[in-house]
Amino acid sequence: MKFHDGQPWILPRISDEEIQRRHQKLREEMRKRNISCMVVAGSQVNYGAGSDNLRYLSNYGIFYGEGYIVFPLSGEAKMFCRSVNQEFNARVISYIPTQVSGYPIFARDMVNFIKDQKLEGENIGIVGVEIMPASVFLDLQQRLPKANFFFVSEILLEMRFIKSPEELAFVEKAGEIADYSYDAILRTAKPGCKEYEVFAAVEQALTSHGAASPSFILLNSGPSPAFPPAPSSHRTLELHDTILEEISPCYGGHWVQWGRPFSLGEPDKELFKLFEVTMEVYQFIDQTTKPGITYEGLTKAAHDLISSKGYTWLAPATQLIGLDITEAASMAKGTSRNLEMVPRPMDKRPLEPGMVIVNQPNIVTKDFRKGMLVIDTAIVTEDGCKVVTKAPLKYAKI
Repeated sequence: MKFHDGQPWILPRISDEEIQRRHQKLREEMRKRNISCMVVAGSQVNYGAGSDNLRYLSNYGIFYGEGYIVFPLSGEAKMFCRSVNQEFNARVISYIPTQVSGYPIFARDMVNFIKDQKLEGENIGIVGVEIMPASVFLDLQQRLPKANFFFVSEILLEMRFIKSPEELAFVEKAGEIADYSYDAILRTAKPGCKEYEVFAAVEQALTSHGAASPSFILLNSGPSPAFPPAPSSHRTLELHDTILEEISPCYGGHWVQWGRPFSLGEPDKELFKLFEVTMEVYQFIDQTTKPGITYEGLTKAAHDLISSKGYTWLAPATQLIGLDITEAASMAKGTSRNLEMVPRPMDKRPLEPGMVIVNQPNIVTKDFRKGMLVIDTAIVTEDGCKVVTKAPLKYAKI
């Protein structure tokens, strides 16, 4: 991929070749499972990350409401949008033809399209039933009584896990954007400033350098913060405060996460000790992340190291990331009569080159009164990992 120096893409686009690769691979997987048609659901849930599969197949991510793609084994797919203006926006960048639909006619319109393809009695795979409204799924069932429905979110999840060189270029661009948070915080944070002013400066920095808006930002401050629980508050920063944050910009649909601790003046001595332990765990994760180790094994080893130091944590020390902020949190399998909800479906899968992982050790005292947090995003390579966020790894004193 070639990026214009100093000029963010207003609407990042993937290539025709990349879309064709994804569509071809999906149809190969459909043939293996004897699936004649897929219904792919997407929504604005989780800052729009719920449209991950729609974006993967079409290049269009939903910013409000929901939408669907009907993807037949042969022939052209179609995207169903919830309103006239959403369809107008989708049409600009979607590789899949679009149609205005919405409530209460989503199922009606999708079924009419399926019937036009003569697929109303075939095996139909559902991707994203985890976020599809029950009313839409039940309506599909009632309108297609001869169809067999299968929950197959794992197909696209598995396809998305290994990023292509083109996708990894988006990940690296998102990492470059995330690093602008560092200067934004250094420039803005000072005694007398409000937390929300720091939040706003970070959002402005990310958006002005090409991130989709809004970014996902957690931020808090105080003499002894533990973990950022919310976007920001009206709290006034004071001398000797520490600022912790989890900052997640998105570029071309691909999310990364970033975080550094900042101190207004001299930090609390125990927090500095926590930072030293955090960096020890960070370096352990960085050195251990490589092909062959499972996500579950890597995370457990990091947590064991934290426990051995006499501390605990408030969030996992690692996280898989991609077109969803938290990839593979849970997944439905089976059918409507034999449903299985699978937590952490990819935990035991060995890491491979092209996967993207977040290194995010948060070290917390056992009374949960003090904590520390450092976050970077890395691409798994042939012999280790490559960090895409480059800001200084230090407890920055302002």
